[in-house]
Amino acid sequence: MSAKSKTTSRNKNKTTTGKKIFKLILAMLLLSALLGSGTALIAWLGRTLFSANPHFILHGVDTNSIGYWNGRNREVEAVLGLKLNEDNLFALDLRKIKKQLIAIPNIKDASVERILPDIIRLQLEERIPRAEIAGTNFVIDNSTVIIPRSYFQGRFPIIAGLDRNFKLIPGKDIPELQPVIDLIMTRVKYFPEFELNEVWISHSNRILFTTTYKNSQYKVYFPRKQDFSHSFMQLREGIETNIRNRIKAVSYDLTNKARIISR
Repeated sequence: MSAKSKTTSRNKNKTTTGKKIFKLILAMLLLSALLGSGTALIAWLGRTLFSANPHFILHGVDTNSIGYWNGRNREVEAVLGLKLNEDNLFALDLRKIKKQLIAIPNIKDASVERILPDIIRLQLEERIPRAEIAGTNFVIDNSTVIIPRSYFQGRFPIIAGLDRNFKLIPGKDIPELQPVIDLIMTRVKYFPEFELNEVWISHSNRILFTTTYKNSQYKVYFPRKQDFSHSFMQLREGIETNIRNRIKAVSYDLTNKARIISR
């Protein structure tokens, strides 16, 4: 084959390749345009049918709980910054609303759902207060989370001896109080016959508390790191033994492993 024929053949191949590349680029541009148009169309339909549809304007909040927040719809709307008769049901970010709710100190968990055409339904799990911190307006739950006292009514065991310089921040926990909470929860679950009145945590090796048992009040010392179920059983046995023997004792010290000291 002559040099001229080879050159002509290469030029034809380049032209063919160039056309293929051009067609490929054109096809990709057309596909991108179609995808862009489709995305824009879907977004427009979403706004038209949902987030900008006047039929889905928020008209109310339905709040369900077994505690403070049950039925407090207007208060919840204010906390969440919801605008009735303005906000669109589908324009609201449900995950953001859930985060806002869980940030409230006495709310442990929450579920949020849309109820068509115009309601947001909230199901709240509230924290259960287990003790009150002496000299403050705070209570704590079984995770030692700090909660303002204003959310609750009623009487709770009082925790005394916490360092006054300790910074109490609602919604934060106090791990230092976990032994006291363990003591309280052991009593709640297994020894309801004992009523806890006040608990002191100032000692590093023991916990001092006052308790009412069968209408009599006692001062009790428990080892700080021992199984509280075992300690409560020992305490009950010691009190019952003294009652049977007509021994009047108002103090029980269980920090000595060898024996219970009652006075």
